[in-house]
Amino acid sequence: MLFLDSLNQYLSRALSVDNNVILLGEDIEDPYSGAFKVTKGLSSKFPGRVRNMPISEQAICGIGAGMAVGGLKPVIEIMFGDFLSLCFDQILNHISKFPWMFNNKVNCPLVIRTPMGGRRGYGPTHSQSIEKHFIGIPGIKVVSPSLYHNPGKMLLDAIRDLSPVLFIETKRLYASQLVDKEGIVWDRQVIGGVYPTIRYATDGFNGASGITIVVYGGMADIVVNICEGLFMDEELHFDIFIVGDLTSPPYDNILSSVRNTGRLCVIEEGGRRLGWGAEVVSSVLELSKGARKNIVAKRIAARDLPIPANPLLENQVLPSKEYIAKELKTMLGEGYDRS
Repeated sequence: MLFLDSLNQYLSRALSVDNNVILLGEDIEDPYSGAFKVTKGLSSKFPGRVRNMPISEQAICGIGAGMAVGGLKPVIEIMFGDFLSLCFDQILNHISKFPWMFNNKVNCPLVIRTPMGGRRGYGPTHSQSIEKHFIGIPGIKVVSPSLYHNPGKMLLDAIRDLSPVLFIETKRLYASQLVDKEGIVWDRQVIGGVYPTIRYATDGFNGASGITIVVYGGMADIVVNICEGLFMDEELHFDIFIVGDLTSPPYDNILSSVRNTGRLCVIEEGGRRLGWGAEVVSSVLELSKGARKNIVAKRIAARDLPIPANPLLENQVLPSKEYIAKELKTMLGEGYDRS
């Protein structure tokens, strides 16, 4: 199944089983069905419950919040994740605070869906990964499926969640097949429940000679393919945690792996400075206590620059496959070029 089809099918299921579910967004009705066609066919199947909205992200977010407080379960689409900046006031000062402001007598079960990320040549205002600006807001869950998750099931669970959920969809993945790797190269484990972390360890993984990698969303398949190649060609080992809930990574499991490997690498497409990777590294090092002196930690992320439209320049700003492979090999031993 395609990433896109999974989202579409589970949205259809949500609309079928719960009349309180409402979809709002710019041009999401048929025949256009949204910029990435996630809502294709849904307005025809559920007339009146899939609604086009004005070109005002703040208004869409505010109307969705009001519906949620009023007892409905709105799922709003922000056409590009970059435009979440226009929703920031609603999210920070209203949606995230309603339960506390009204003594937990009010819930705000709002889902904000939005495509994020580059590698499509869309330029500086349509290619950013800005989820790091929302992860630190109390009361908001930030969720991001990968090709190794069931994205539609995660979206359905977000709709059922009583807390507001920011649901990050990597736009590069929409037309990609979902993946369930096991067997010769990978041992697979699912950690957690509603928004799980998928763990892939190379077959015969030996912690003392490997790297613990933490990644999410659209970087996951890139990293898994790189590590698969390094394992097959050079017998290098990896323990990869593909996080689903960015606000609550499974730190106990990650730390257990890091105690064995002594190496932690966090990889993301967002900006490196003050990013999600920095939070993960600092949390793991704090939890490791006495072992932290023996841990080598690295962050791999986008350069802190606007995302260019030119694909050659875009590849220099975003973490490339070649750069990631070089950094991983550098972490693993003296036999590799450290320049």
